[in-house]
Amino acid sequence: MGSLSSALRRRWPSLILAALLIGFALNCATGPNGAWDLMTLARHRTRLIADNERLKSENAQLESEINRLRTDDDYVQRVIRQELGWARPDEFVYRFHSSDQSRH
Repeated sequence: MGSLSSALRRRWPSLILAALLIGFALNCATGPNGAWDLMTLARHRTRLIADNERLKSENAQLESEINRLRTDDDYVQRVIRQELGWARPDEFVYRFHSSDQSRH
C-alpha cells in the first residue's frame, strides 16, 4: 500500500496539470466566446448575409416600381385596373365566376 501512495504523490502534479488542460480545452470549445459559439455565429452571419441580399433585391424591385408609378401613366392605369378593379366611364367590367369557386 505504501508503494501506491508514493506513486500517486509522484504523478499528482501531472494529474492536476492534465485535469486543468482538459478543463481549459472544454471551456475553449463550449464556453462563452468559444469554438461552439464561433461556429454558431458564423452560421448566423451566413443567414444574415443571405437575408440582406434578398432584401436588397426586393428593395431594388420596389424602387423600380415606385419610379414606374411616378413616371409611367400607362403602368399606373394598369395597376389601378388590376388591383382596384376600376374602369373608365365608357367601359364595362364583366366578372365571371370560375367553376371551382363556391357560390354563396
